[in-house]
Amino acid sequence: AAPLAWLAVLDAPISGQIASTLDAKGALSSLDASLTSDKGALRPTPQTKPVAFEEASLFFGYDPARERLDLRAATVTSKDIALKASGHAYLPGVTTKIPQEILAQIQIENLQIDPEGVLDKPIQFDQGALDFRVRLAPFGIDIGQVSLTHQGQHLLASGRVEADVKGWSVAVNAQLDQIPHDRLLALWPPLVVPRTRAWVAENVQQGELSNVRAGFRLAPEAETIFSLGYDFSGADVRFLRSLPPIEGGRGYSVVQGKSYTMVLEEGYVTAKSGGRIDAAGSVFAVPDVTQKPAMARIDLKAAGDLPAALSILDEKPFEFMRKAKLPVDLGKGRADVMATILTPLRKGVQIGDVDFDVTGQITGFSSDILLPGRDLRADRLTLRVTPQGMQIAGKGTLQTVPFDGQFSKKFGPDYKGQSKIEGTAEFGPKAAATLGVLLPDGLMSGRGTAVVTVDLQTGQSPELALRSDLAGLAMAIPALGWTKPAASKGQLALDITLGKPAFVKRIALDAAGLTAEGSISLAPSGGLNEATFSTVRLGTWLNAAASLQGQGVGL
Repeated sequence: AAPLAWLAVLDAPISGQIASTLDAKGALSSLDASLTSDKGALRPTPQTKPVAFEEASLFFGYDPARERLDLRAATVTSKDIALKASGHAYLPGVTTKIPQEILAQIQIENLQIDPEGVLDKPIQFDQGALDFRVRLAPFGIDIGQVSLTHQGQHLLASGRVEADVKGWSVAVNAQLDQIPHDRLLALWPPLVVPRTRAWVAENVQQGELSNVRAGFRLAPEAETIFSLGYDFSGADVRFLRSLPPIEGGRGYSVVQGKSYTMVLEEGYVTAKSGGRIDAAGSVFAVPDVTQKPAMARIDLKAAGDLPAALSILDEKPFEFMRKAKLPVDLGKGRADVMATILTPLRKGVQIGDVDFDVTGQITGFSSDILLPGRDLRADRLTLRVTPQGMQIAGKGTLQTVPFDGQFSKKFGPDYKGQSKIEGTAEFGPKAAATLGVLLPDGLMSGRGTAVVTVDLQTGQSPELALRSDLAGLAMAIPALGWTKPAASKGQLALDITLGKPAFVKRIALDAAGLTAEGSISLAPSGGLNEATFSTVRLGTWLNAAASLQGQGVGL
């Protein structure tokens, strides 16, 4: 019967009744049907995998004048779905031949989806509407639009379903206006890109999602493709299990094939030190979620007070400051940091499993901890941290002495407790006095530069090595009749232990015909204690050892 030809796609026992009338010419003028079925299946071809149902019922009328079926009520119940709906469908050409397609508009009164082993819990929709076309030979369904609502949430979808001898092909696109984070997970089948779903479930907490768009592609003998994109706001996001979560997160996420990307447009991290770090602009990406374990790339941006930023960098698995034997509150300033982190997504990640490259800048820096008891300042410093070590470099002042240098710390057991400062600094009588080395009046004047290295060892006084060519410095020892003009060069080497007081372990001078080498100790109260020179040579008339005794501060 042509009006019932569409039932051929069902493999099911049907019972019920059909009441029809014929006109004066014997043609069908109306038809009303009440049909029910127990266990059966949607099976367009014998080769197609059946889609089973437990029971179904159809109550409809047929108007041949309009080639229309009026679906007064329809119910379908299976392990996967429970549907109650009504609507109408047009059967173009049904009055003259078996129709080739059905054009239907359905009102959904209630829909519950609960595929066994697919969803965490059933999905419930209170109402909806469906516009679709069914092609009977070959079988296919073109979904113009399906609109479903539940508790103010609105789901729109479109797509197509086809069946052939190889199996089912499905292509569906869907979008949601707004949905809570946990509700999205309820709609996201755990078997569809399960590793990405598991990461989102574990690391994206709370939050409202909007502009949700999804796509699903299933075809015989082909890889299943799933895409998902959404905006989020008010979310707590954790990029790494060991790091504090990003709070108040706003941004967007995209799942495309095997890849997952999250872009944070707004959000902050509260460090253990109590400061707040702005993490806007951070990106979390997994190029291939099917890898075991999947590898993640994290481009983490952090901007805030220096102690808070260093506190974040001192979390596991990095522990940069702990390795440098430095406190996170080593100084004041503002830090703007960009960290690129490559890490496997698995439990028990160790620092050896992680590759990272941290760059940034520190502005308005000041510290009296890096060199204990001495004020270190810089308008701008650059920061670099890799698995090999840490470097902080730039121009600044040490106790008002200008310098251009770098603090470096190598990681590894061979460098435990060791770090270094090296660079160039202003050198002259004022700079020496600032560093605690008081020179005799008239010995030196002017201003030069020196190459300075400070070796730092936990629990020990810093060791400073200074080398200068003395350019720009005038020197004189009137008692010896010796002078060095500022325009001439020479060589000066100082090795100083920066304790309290400082101790010049070695001084070596070679300039304007004078060579001298020895050591200088300073009195605890200030001034010279003793200067001992193993050799002092000047021209051809002086070749001696000498010892100078301090007579008090300034004497």
